[in-house]
Amino acid sequence: MLVPQVLLEFFAVVTSDSRVLQPLDAKKAWEQVAALRTGLPVLDPRQEALTISGQLIDEHTPVGGKVFDLFLAAQMRSHGIGTICTCNVTDFARVPGIDALIPEQILARYDTAADE
Repeated sequence: MLVPQVLLEFFAVVTSDSRVLQPLDAKKAWEQVAALRTGLPVLDPRQEALTISGQLIDEHTPVGGKVFDLFLAAQMRSHGIGTICTCNVTDFARVPGIDALIPEQILARYDTAADE
């Protein structure tokens, strides 16, 4: 399951020449977003996520762009999602109730399930 912010962050990464070797143009990147939307459930944002964001901001006092990770965590909480797959585990590790795992850890869970 995804919240819309995840798709927008994907778009930002794949169109950035400072983050990928061969960035996509906006049209191709949006086509990829559309493809992801057809294969993965995308949850609607909830108003409660803003309230939770306020609580997390009070607790963690983020500066600048760090607020977006907290808003993502708030959206997760509002939907009862407790695990995120990310290369940025450090920013999520400080948020209680959020289990931040790197992609290899998530894939290992599926490898183990396939062996059973």
